[in-house]
Amino acid sequence: MFPFPPLQGAQHARAEIRLWPRDVDRVLSQNSSKRKVHRAVWLSPVEPKIAFPVALKFVEDGNVRDGRSIKREIECHLYIYQRLGQLMAGKPYARLEDAWPCAEMFGYYLDKKNPGMSVLVTRKLSGPDFFDVIRTEHTSTFTARTAVLYEQHKLQWCLLAMERIAQYGRLGIRHNDIKPDNIVLDFYAAPDSNERLLDVKLIDLGTASMQHAKDFTGGTSWYESPEQKVLEYHTKKQRNLEAAKQVDIGLPSDAWGAGLSITEVLMGRRVVDVMKPPLGPGPLDFRGTEGWVVEPKDWVQCARHALGLDREQQRFPLCAEAARLVFSMLVRPKPAMRATVEDVLPHMRLFAEESALQALRKYHDTTGCDATQMRLACPVGNSNHHHGS
Repeated sequence: MFPFPPLQGAQHARAEIRLWPRDVDRVLSQNSSKRKVHRAVWLSPVEPKIAFPVALKFVEDGNVRDGRSIKREIECHLYIYQRLGQLMAGKPYARLEDAWPCAEMFGYYLDKKNPGMSVLVTRKLSGPDFFDVIRTEHTSTFTARTAVLYEQHKLQWCLLAMERIAQYGRLGIRHNDIKPDNIVLDFYAAPDSNERLLDVKLIDLGTASMQHAKDFTGGTSWYESPEQKVLEYHTKKQRNLEAAKQVDIGLPSDAWGAGLSITEVLMGRRVVDVMKPPLGPGPLDFRGTEGWVVEPKDWVQCARHALGLDREQQRFPLCAEAARLVFSMLVRPKPAMRATVEDVLPHMRLFAEESALQALRKYHDTTGCDATQMRLACPVGNSNHHHGS
């Protein structure tokens, strides 16, 4: 759709893409090599007065290695589009944007022979991501005066995030790189009423695969499941495809990453900050015949301690209680012993409902407002979008 050098801008019958005018905030992200995401503007000929902020993902030097990641992400978007079309009849959404578990794809250019030239255009989410949420709690501007309300919001965000993660599973997709940085809040205005709504998206499908795929596509070391580590060893380090075929990997691998990520957000702490060497054991490390540097069951206990799950005094008690449940159900060494994200959802809804009631009671106590009216104004449930906060 868009065969162009991405830094020069592009015109097409469907749209015109212009790069963000300010250099200082144009680059949204960049990996360790040359894969970049730039902020850009999508101008539609149908609505010439409306400009949509978009994220433009491309490989600066066109190298094949990074290009494969973008190619995989485009193919995954196309698969999601096809599957959502099939599923919309069974569970209709008001808009396709509500059904899409990641940032919606606006356009793409897929070069199968030279994947380094591929380009992906998705809607720019308003943010912040969950890593920003964790980081904000440790700044001088964060105040505990609104602790009850903040706890309600955080539980609601985590519930929405887990609903999105479960949605990938229902689509038959294994994300392979679930971490706080890839879970993004998205505030937007409802098109029919201009009401401010909130959604959560799970982004970056560059390492995604079908749920039972045995090829190692990548991930982030601190959030990779034990089976991901074993698969990485056999495919990337040993190139032993026969051994890789024997690795038991599927959707429970994403449950591990989801459990760690959601627990970190609920606790406002990251495992890496406490467990990184030389003082900590580092991430899980599998070395074939030598075994594990630290056994997964021992690593899980270290992570539990690092996150402060068993402390008596908690800054956000309800979040801590939810975190303990999520961690104990999802962060288990053996895949067969892990619950599914779907299994955890009913529990998270109960925590979100309880936090909403606590916030309503506090509001009622301080303002005298009728609690029943406030309950109607702050619904908590399994909808894919909620009133903004």
